[in-house]
Amino acid sequence: MSSSWQKGEIVYKNKWSRVLKNSYKHRDKNKEIYTVDFGRRAAVILSRNEEILFVKQHRMLIGDYSLEIPGGKVEQGESFEEGALRECSEETGFKCNSLREIAFFHPGLETLNNPTKIFLCTDFIDVNVQNISEIEEAIWLPEINAREMLDANDFRDALTQIGLMSYFRKKK
Repeated sequence: MSSSWQKGEIVYKNKWSRVLKNSYKHRDKNKEIYTVDFGRRAAVILSRNEEILFVKQHRMLIGDYSLEIPGGKVEQGESFEEGALRECSEETGFKCNSLREIAFFHPGLETLNNPTKIFLCTDFIDVNVQNISEIEEAIWLPEINAREMLDANDFRDALTQIGLMSYFRKKK
């Protein structure tokens, strides 16, 4: 099976993302695809005593608050692990002493470039440097409540859903 893809022409760019116009050829099919490139993303599930830490953030697209696992953009020059550690510390005030990868995925395979890794941390300390400008509050929820909320589709973002599904699957 032969296909070719070349990174295309940048048609828009800001400090968070860029949009590329791509040409794609596979067998006898030619496509023109616009790809939004957000770069790499990492997140952490913090777990202790059968509880999981969530961050509460207001999200413009839903016009409401959302409970999510801490995470965000991996900066240029950072590994996925370094990005996860930084994001977790910035958003929650907790410093992870160790991480274990529990998921790796691409949210899109043509129109969205945003490779994502999710880690689990059970060994952390409170360094109390929470970035209040990024979140409203950090909330510990019992795992049973998080599982019930997941089953009821109460988590609106895919990062949290995939993270929790991976966590509960690996915990079995």
